[in-house]
Amino acid sequence: MNTPSIHLPRAKSSRTAFLVSNTLRSDPFEGGFRRFGSFRPGARQRGLAGATLLEVTIALVMLAMMVVASIQALLVSNRLAASNRIRTAARAIVQRNIDTTLTVRFDSTATPGILALTSGANYDDDGKNDNLVDILTLKDTAGTMLPVVKGTLQRTVTAVSNPQGADIRRVEFSLSYLFQGKPTTVSMSTVRTIDD
Repeated sequence: MNTPSIHLPRAKSSRTAFLVSNTLRSDPFEGGFRRFGSFRPGARQRGLAGATLLEVTIALVMLAMMVVASIQALLVSNRLAASNRIRTAARAIVQRNIDTTLTVRFDSTATPGILALTSGANYDDDGKNDNLVDILTLKDTAGTMLPVVKGTLQRTVTAVSNPQGADIRRVEFSLSYLFQGKPTTVSMSTVRTIDD
């Protein structure tokens, strides 16, 4: 009985014959392929294993720029938050005085001082008689409240003319202060009529 045999075309060079004969093997990493270095495991990774000094320097510079930008953004955010806290405190002071204007007793027998007619005068509502209002106060280590931001509160009360001749007064409070070198004014107004 004759055994069938495989006939390969005759190679023109010995190198081609070597490659053709090795393609029939089951494992390409055995034999001759290792000698040529085409399929050596880890051959390419060795060249990519380390980073150059230039790459490390560029990465550190980029990281430093991101850190500086983040710190600047946090500082701007903190300044805006502080400014908003001061403005909120100033609005609370003005609103407190508007609420007092609306709730105080006002009739033909009693006209409160907060509703006295004036074209614009400083109004000292904290009782210190310094014509300034403490907008922001902080406690020191001893627990004493120290004013950090002060402002000037002005009260303007004018009579509103009407055909009935009723005693109607327009009251406006305006609180001006300086914070971070920027002058700011918070104003509110209301109208109050006599109770009887």
